[in-house]
Amino acid sequence: MRIGILGAGTIGITHIVALRKMPGIDIILAEKDPVKRAFVSQRFNIKETHDSVEELARSHVDGAIVALPVWLHLPAVQTLAESGTAILCEKPLARTLEEAYSIEKATRSSMFLMGFMKHFHPAVQFAAKYLENHPLGLLAGGISYKTQYAPRASWYLKKETAGGGCLLDIGCHMVNLLLELSDSLPHSVFMNGGTRIPEKQVQDEFFKTSRTELCDVEDWADLIMKFPDHTLNLHLNWVQEDMPSFAEWTKLFFEHGTVEIDLISQLPLRIYSKKEKRVIMPSEITTPWETLFEIEDRHFVKCIKGESIPSVAVSDGIQVQQIIESGYRSMVSGRFEQCFKEAESIKKSS
Repeated sequence: MRIGILGAGTIGITHIVALRKMPGIDIILAEKDPVKRAFVSQRFNIKETHDSVEELARSHVDGAIVALPVWLHLPAVQTLAESGTAILCEKPLARTLEEAYSIEKATRSSMFLMGFMKHFHPAVQFAAKYLENHPLGLLAGGISYKTQYAPRASWYLKKETAGGGCLLDIGCHMVNLLLELSDSLPHSVFMNGGTRIPEKQVQDEFFKTSRTELCDVEDWADLIMKFPDHTLNLHLNWVQEDMPSFAEWTKLFFEHGTVEIDLISQLPLRIYSKKEKRVIMPSEITTPWETLFEIEDRHFVKCIKGESIPSVAVSDGIQVQQIIESGYRSMVSGRFEQCFKEAESIKKSS
């Protein structure tokens, strides 16, 4: 099977490493930068390379992984979809909701997997299955907390190229996780956020040079998602390397218990059941030794073969985009902003 990788950055390389562990996969690389293309192809012994998405699409690959900056997602997906190529698109889906709906329109006849790889974590899978029959009763509320280092590529720091800051970059994962586990959609959201450290270090990963650039997107955000019977709260933060705060956890509070997921812990799942009067910590649920990208890429290959259907669809990416865009409107208005109403008008116009 021929799998194309679009982009020779950190995420593209991560997918290359994951795919190399699977038998029968030929990796084809598309990267416009000749230095990156030569370096990565030599490092991983990739025989076939291209300098554009268009060339890759004409090379008859079975599937392609879009690991490009978010401002390039829409044109790349459109080109691949026109060629009939199966697509795995990295998060976030797009810069804006309008772009997200254009991606949906382009891929209606294509196999498309949304790259929310947290979905594939065994703790998330177990918790979602456990909650299917509502053993803990109604959801009363929850909180999710994620901090990680600020991105080192300069395009992340600009509204024009990134679409947003930490909410769009790392918040998209956590919003999707909360939607999966709550199994419902919020009717409105409220957000506070801003730029705490306006100057950030960026680095060229190949030439090992660094410089300081201004950041015009938020590096911290607090988001409240309001549902009919509960609220879910999300805190996000990009931190500097001299601030070693790194966390990724979610707690959901039900009328008969609590679910705690900590995706960077060796014991990533704890379920407290009032009815059973015990804490459930499944011994088989640990942080996987293989990366979540490996699990995700194996699923992608199965989908291409017709052995499975995408477990994270373009609609999941759009729902997350709707909530995030409402959050950005709230940051300006200072009020709760309704989700989905504006999205429907954009969908109809596209």
